[in-house]
Amino acid sequence: MGDFQLIKICHLLACIATVMGSTVLIADQSMSKMIELTTQEPYCNVHTDRGTIRTMLLAADAAKVRQMSDDAISKLETVCRNKAELIRMQGGFMYPGTKWCGPGNNAANYSDLGKFQKEDMCCREHDNCPKYLMKGECREGICNNSPFTRSHCDCDATFRKCLQNVNSETANTIGAIFFNIVQVICFRERSPCSEWQKNPNDVPSLIRESIKSFFNYGTSNCTAEWVQSERYESPNKNNNRSRNGYTKAESDKICASWNFRPSEKYFPLMPITTN
Repeated sequence: MGDFQLIKICHLLACIATVMGSTVLIADQSMSKMIELTTQEPYCNVHTDRGTIRTMLLAADAAKVRQMSDDAISKLETVCRNKAELIRMQGGFMYPGTKWCGPGNNAANYSDLGKFQKEDMCCREHDNCPKYLMKGECREGICNNSPFTRSHCDCDATFRKCLQNVNSETANTIGAIFFNIVQVICFRERSPCSEWQKNPNDVPSLIRESIKSFFNYGTSNCTAEWVQSERYESPNKNNNRSRNGYTKAESDKICASWNFRPSEKYFPLMPITTN
């Protein structure tokens, strides 16, 4: 494992402490149970009182409120009520049920994953981005003056795509928090910095390049810039399918195959008797 794999700073909800200074609320469909994720101990609170939930939701920033299915909330509640899990989070806020989705990681080794394994694998890959700028580090015209490590935009794009491919409620919630609530920024090359960058078709991804190619030190025409990572969109929003699994065109076609007519009028079988 290289040195860059040992540096896991400022990914996902760790940014909330400084950028947001608040909490993220995740409620079930009936608003009868809500998970409160915070950057302070105990990090994860479960609320079941409807009055409390209503008050908190009304006072919260709408951007910091998420809604999940009852089943997903139950799984999250199980993790939150696990004392061992909460003790493991004491080093910094970690998304419940993961070991890589937070500041640093709580994994025993590279293969150690949390309950939400697929989502955790996405976070692990992002944590291992080979191109990053440490706090206070300057390279090729830009300086990272934030208290967090910043990643290359290719790494953020790969992370976004990974979560979208998982397409679970947990993955979509993590994606929304990272890209839409925290609204992280990333860096990219402003102009070609080496021959392989001038011919991107020859190299499927910048990430495949060795770290030694990072910004191709010594060139004078290479500069970088900060940009905000693209917003996270749940894949469910892009397929134009309704809850029945069909698109509008498919639904119209199915409905057209049925002949509808008014139901027959109701007539009592026996004469009405009066007392």
